[in-house]
Amino acid sequence: EDLLSFCNKKFLRLVEFIKDNKETEIIVICNKRIVQRDINFQMKALSLNSSHVKICTQKEFLQFKFWKEGFYKYYNSSETREIREIISDSKNLEEIFDMLEPEESSKRIKTYFEPILDKKIDFKIILYDVNIEVLRLCEYLGNIRNITVDALMFKDSIEEERLLNSIRREKNYFEQLIDKRAKLPIVLDDNLEMFEDENSYEEEHNYSIVVDTRELRAELVFMLYKASNKLHISTLMIGDYLLSDEICIERKNIADLISSFNSGRLYSQALNLSHKYPNPYLLLEFKGRPCISDYCNIGAEGFRNSLVSKITIFVIHFPTIALIWSPNSLFSVKAIRILQKKTYNAVTEQTGDIDPTLLDILLSIPGITQFNIKKVLKGFNNLKNLISSSKLRIISVLGETNGEKVYNFFNQRIK
Repeated sequence: EDLLSFCNKKFLRLVEFIKDNKETEIIVICNKRIVQRDINFQMKALSLNSSHVKICTQKEFLQFKFWKEGFYKYYNSSETREIREIISDSKNLEEIFDMLEPEESSKRIKTYFEPILDKKIDFKIILYDVNIEVLRLCEYLGNIRNITVDALMFKDSIEEERLLNSIRREKNYFEQLIDKRAKLPIVLDDNLEMFEDENSYEEEHNYSIVVDTRELRAELVFMLYKASNKLHISTLMIGDYLLSDEICIERKNIADLISSFNSGRLYSQALNLSHKYPNPYLLLEFKGRPCISDYCNIGAEGFRNSLVSKITIFVIHFPTIALIWSPNSLFSVKAIRILQKKTYNAVTEQTGDIDPTLLDILLSIPGITQFNIKKVLKGFNNLKNLISSSKLRIISVLGETNGEKVYNFFNQRIK
């Protein structure tokens, strides 16, 4: 009789809720089909207008049109079904965990997703039989639809205690996962096989990079060295990594990026970079997922002052600077290698018809590198023309520093 009284009180509370929300669609979720049939039968007996009410089981709830097909397939896959069976089976959980001390359960369990005030509520969900599994589904749904969720449950009941135990065990699972994740060893993927070129001629080619002295403590420099790059250390006035006369890279980790935005230093760096080099790049290195939104709090800062807004303004003002989003140093090395191959292939196309012996002679001259070999080929007809040219002529083609090196090499006294 007490059980029947409880069931009647629960049903009557549901009837009151339905009468108070006649203009809103209501979805009532119960665990078993027999409960669903009982509710339908009693509502018909009371001649209650239930055209706006849908009474369904958990399985039927997942078949509603608002669920995305991808999530529905994942949820009903054989892999996730086994996990859900373990979580929902209290006997299996008790074999794994010791029974936790019951917490104070004086509060009535009520889950409520506060709707967006300027939007109409899509529908209201009533959990007739509270289940942690259904509760998590409603949390997911609350992120994509404007809904409210209420649970019908008696205070200090077995049903309430089961839900509280499920929440404790779920929390314990996450704590164990976080603890195990923190103890995992760091795996450094420094396998250099990915940098081996298939073409045998390219395998003999040495890629060169000019690195700014201030970057020597960065992990990327060591990774570039491990990737068989020939590093030239120099103090660069503009940029951090110089790949050619046309390609220069400015590297920023997330902390440097935020600091540079706040101080305005990035603006001047980007301005010089875009004026000096035809193909400038801004390398953004993250620790893990390359997502700017993970590092900003739009609610506290406001969108105008957020990092997302600053990145957007930067891209609009500097359209010639390409951004490289990198989750780690290894990815940065791969991106740099792709740029190196493009530069190398362009030089190869320009020098493809030249005698290899003559090409080796040109590259052996101080001041002539693979970066400016194209300027030499365009500015001089042959080696004799280069040797007999005046100092001003050579400097006008190669620049002051490299031009003086070439001129002094041919005109210095032989002792």
